[in-house]
Amino acid sequence: YVITGRRESLQELKLEFWVHLMDLTSDDRHSMQFDPQYTPNPAVNERLSCAFCLPLDMNIVFTQILENEKLLLVLYDRDRVSIYLERLTAMNMAIQRDRSVKNLNREKLGEDILFAFDETKRALVVCASTKLQLHMFVFDETFRMLQAHGSPINLAPWYNQAGVSILHTAFVGGDEEVVLVDSGAQARIFSFVTLQFRPASLQLPSLPSAIFSSPDGSCLLVLIHDLEPSLTVYHWETFGSTGGIFLDVPTFPVQGAILTSMVNRGRLFLVGIDIASKSIQSIAIDITKKLTEFMFKENGSRNAANNKCHPQHNSLIDCHAEVWSRFPVVPAVKRRAVTSLSERQQKSITFVAENRSQRFNSYFSDLIQTFERTTRKPTGDELRRIKVSAAQFGSFQNTVLLGPDWNVSRYRVGEWLVDLLCLIPIHIAVCRENRFVPLADGVLSADLERSLLGAPVNKIVDKLSFGWYESIFQSYLATKPVKVVSSMGQQSVGKSFSLNHFLDTSFAGSAMRTTEGVWMSVTPTDEALIVALDFEGVDSVERSLQEDTLLVLFNTAISNLVLFRNNYAFSRDISGLFQSFQSSASVLDPAVNPSLFQSTLVIIIKASRLDVMEADKVEITREFSLKFQKIVQQEQRANFISRLHRGKLDIIPWPVVESKEFYTLFSTLKKCLSAQKTTHPTAGEFLLTI
Repeated sequence: YVITGRRESLQELKLEFWVHLMDLTSDDRHSMQFDPQYTPNPAVNERLSCAFCLPLDMNIVFTQILENEKLLLVLYDRDRVSIYLERLTAMNMAIQRDRSVKNLNREKLGEDILFAFDETKRALVVCASTKLQLHMFVFDETFRMLQAHGSPINLAPWYNQAGVSILHTAFVGGDEEVVLVDSGAQARIFSFVTLQFRPASLQLPSLPSAIFSSPDGSCLLVLIHDLEPSLTVYHWETFGSTGGIFLDVPTFPVQGAILTSMVNRGRLFLVGIDIASKSIQSIAIDITKKLTEFMFKENGSRNAANNKCHPQHNSLIDCHAEVWSRFPVVPAVKRRAVTSLSERQQKSITFVAENRSQRFNSYFSDLIQTFERTTRKPTGDELRRIKVSAAQFGSFQNTVLLGPDWNVSRYRVGEWLVDLLCLIPIHIAVCRENRFVPLADGVLSADLERSLLGAPVNKIVDKLSFGWYESIFQSYLATKPVKVVSSMGQQSVGKSFSLNHFLDTSFAGSAMRTTEGVWMSVTPTDEALIVALDFEGVDSVERSLQEDTLLVLFNTAISNLVLFRNNYAFSRDISGLFQSFQSSASVLDPAVNPSLFQSTLVIIIKASRLDVMEADKVEITREFSLKFQKIVQQEQRANFISRLHRGKLDIIPWPVVESKEFYTLFSTLKKCLSAQKTTHPTAGEFLLTI
């Protein structure tokens, strides 16, 4: 018997999109390399064509074909913006399984969003058009991770006209700069290095339909479609000082046109689809520019005997300076897990080498001097007391390893172990899908999360664990009082770096934002255990307002000192920045929780330049005080300063990190911490509270 049948299933409607890559023959490629005037005949390679499907409520806002048949695709729906980067053959599966490299909150970005991507720098710029904000993200070398680069940039101070918006954006080739065209048809270049606009601007004759940055990094192409389409080219080197080069393109289909290159980045083509004739049209653009080669050469020569020899490949020595730069040498609050009962010897480094005459000691001394001069970081005698020596292996083995008197430090095992464990931060919570998700032993577990949904409090307490800190809180230092210091603020303003130098912790952080959710570390001192909480940046387009609110609520509930760092240059409008704080004020009633919400809020204003810091310190404090006073007047009793912080607020202008004053102000924070009331009498009680 043969049995046949048919299975039917109901599926939601979807739109199918096809990507057809155009290819050149080997003859075309060869001819283009030898003849700059040769015009190729590209054809669609059906073998490389791929499709992906999208739900009807999802739209495409940005696409760009990259090397190795990869596609950068940005989608958006009502709630979020999703960024995908996959090979064409894997894009449909990534969309169906929701494997985006980054999701952004649509509400924080607003309705109109612009994107620009520089493949050479792996940089993606997101521009909130009506909100006048810039966000920069950078892919890692594998293009698998996308991280925020720096804080969001508020462009409103440069656009004073009411109702102005950004209509187009594109990268300036080869630089960390973007060109922005506003609704007044003015083009300006913003630098992510100086965080300023270039002085020169360009007034376009009318609003363009599209702008393009040439792949070879030489110029800006502006496409205007009035009565007849026109293309004007502006060289980056003379931006704003010339009228540009006008190209007449009367019969070209400008709607949806793109600029691309073939064979090399200098062979440019403007490509458009003519729907009426069902054909693809293109215009070859030949851009020439003047280049002058310069060479810096020393005039004359010195005696070779006077030339100083600079040793190479000293990474095992130079890595010490990297550690000193990222982490504190002399912190404001120093760990004291090891007591006087242990025998700690002088720090020393012995280099085992065949040639012991090499200048290890002098090289290490030069390294210390260079570090102190360039960073201006206080070091005391910590670095200069390190004994540096060299020995051949035989001598080292006989005198050190086999000798009767091995001069090494001796510790009590428990103290040594606590001192070691307190160097390692642990991940304790994340915020996802508008939920605050606690972690067990630093690990995000979907099974654990499902098991805790709707569970009673005692079961949740039994399931959660803080890894190696659990035994410190429960037994080893269970009777010590606890003070909690937390660090919040915008992205990439030095939250982790400052917390490390304040409390002798080792949180990782950089301009590429790495902190996600909440991380915890502990600094044992003679008087108390100082618990340090490092929070991810608030007011980020990657987080919803509810997620920010949950992070703030957890922070203010258990902390004694809340350090909120923000950038003076871009955060002078604080109403939006502290919206999550104000939202948290209405969630829980502090009067019902007298042991919680006992912290002092310290607003740290990060200056952009040292001279501004010195000249306007009093004015900065006054400006922010008036703005917080306005919030209190508007919200009355419901204001977050009174409800979450019992009215305790300090404002501290902070110098730039390159200045010596940056590190001396940590003593002020230490005094603030000492003055805080101890709300967690023992470590065991703190563990139960958290």
